[in-house]
Amino acid sequence: MVEMPRDPKILFAYVSLYIIWGSTYLALKEGQKSMSIDLFLGIRLFLAAFLNFAISYALIRNKFPLFTRENLQEALKVAIIGALIIVSGQGLTSLSMRYVDSHMAAVVIAGTPIYIVIMQAMSGEKWSLSIQEAYGMGLGILGIAILSYEEILIIFQRFTLTETGVGIFFAFLGSMLYGGFSYFTRNQIKMKDPLAVGGFQMLGASFVFLAFSLFSGGWSSQAFVAMTPGTWWALCYLVVFGSTIGHTAYSFIVRVEPPNRVYSYTYINPIIAILVGAWLGGENLKLQLIPASLAILLGVYFILGNQVLRKQGSPISVEKKVSPLTATNDD
Repeated sequence: MVEMPRDPKILFAYVSLYIIWGSTYLALKEGQKSMSIDLFLGIRLFLAAFLNFAISYALIRNKFPLFTRENLQEALKVAIIGALIIVSGQGLTSLSMRYVDSHMAAVVIAGTPIYIVIMQAMSGEKWSLSIQEAYGMGLGILGIAILSYEEILIIFQRFTLTETGVGIFFAFLGSMLYGGFSYFTRNQIKMKDPLAVGGFQMLGASFVFLAFSLFSGGWSSQAFVAMTPGTWWALCYLVVFGSTIGHTAYSFIVRVEPPNRVYSYTYINPIIAILVGAWLGGENLKLQLIPASLAILLGVYFILGNQVLRKQGSPISVEKKVSPLTATNDD
């Protein structure tokens, strides 16, 4: 039996990760209905970055030692890493929701820990694949196949790609790139304040998205006039809840709770996304979504459960330990 945490701060952090991050998929889909994706994400991340800086500044009592040469160099590095991770992950995830419902994108993205395990195997590091991880990878691939089998059949029969197929492809590619950049840059950041790290990462990504919007024509004098109330609400929700509260909750809980609990959000978020999408977004649920979700979430459970066993010193042999990474496309 899993013992429930008693600290109200820990309980609040879990609720934040489960509900808030699970609901950000629908907010991302709603936000781009009356504004270009690049401009919407650029504004969202820019505002969230400075909200993070303000909170960080307040928490460390007016001691924000940024303007030194060493810290500026570190901030620039963190911003570049953040641009790589967030633009590839969040950008392609948002793009995928032009073609598929938010809950379907969430199910595909739930397999990010599985994709990271694949990259661990391909990275050249001395690393052994356990039976449990092999089961997890197989279940994840099976889930993606079930979810997109209609599109796969059409591709082979007609040599064309449907809109749903395009959406699944973008969500999958975004997850792979997000996992890859996260994995290969995991030891590069030396900055200790998680709020400052998140702020600089979001700031770097916001500059890239805003630059895209300038070249693509998304940034115009009519861009803000055309925003619907739904887009405004989505922007505010993602800035305050998705980025600041969600990121802060994760930064806190990852330091005080065991990994098997913390990483449980990766397989809770899709369930929340499905419920929120059907309830508030009026999204239609496809029949194959149920077995696909079960396969992917069970695969993630096998992968994360195995990583926890390794951290606890199980007899599984690993020549080089690799820290597990999880998907935070929505923070």
